[in-house]
Amino acid sequence: MSFNSRRRAVGYVGVTSSGREITDDGNRRRYFWIIKDSEGTTLGVGRDLHGPNNGTSDAREGLKSLLSFVQAAGEGYREGMRGRPGESAEMFPTAVNEFAYVYFDELTVAQMDLTGGLEQ
Repeated sequence: MSFNSRRRAVGYVGVTSSGREITDDGNRRRYFWIIKDSEGTTLGVGRDLHGPNNGTSDAREGLKSLLSFVQAAGEGYREGMRGRPGESAEMFPTAVNEFAYVYFDELTVAQMDLTGGLEQ
């Protein structure tokens, strides 16, 4: 999903399924995720995002989860700037935390769009 701010691209956040993984709590879909800035520089990548163990998740659900975590990282970064670093600031590389802080509003709109919060 590309993010725009005042008609200018600010970055890209995406997920794709990388198969299923048997864990202690069930058979869960695992997602590969990537976050890039507006120039296409990769800020972070990972394969540590899992869907629910009910087997019903898809890439859209994975993206909603990723956006939630990235938003939390942005909040943690903001709190760290105030001298109160939160645990969520340690979930991603610093570059992702900074991106999430700067583009928090755009991430929020994207999250609302995916969850139906912006339906007409």
